Amino acid sequence: MTSRQSSIVTKILRVLGPGLLTGAADDDPSGIATYSQADAQLGFMLCWTMFLTTPFMVAIQVYNCRECHHEMRLTVWAADTAA
Repeated sequence: MTSRQSSIVTKILRVLGPGLLTGAADDDPSGIATYSQADAQLGFMLCWTMFLTTPFMVAIQVYNCRECHHEMRLTVWAADTAA
């Protein structure tokens, strides 16, 4: 893999990072079986829900990132104050 390809992959993983990890964490064997059965029965009938749920998922990720950043600042402040 060239350095250009490596940087492209790195950029993609940075963008997908939290969502990719969250999605992978939810894929247990029983979930995969359930998703497979639902897909076999319903096909593309539920694709419209992507347009409804994606903004909510983005909002939750943004909120969590902001909250984590705020908590990190408080932790650094507390450590500086205690020293």
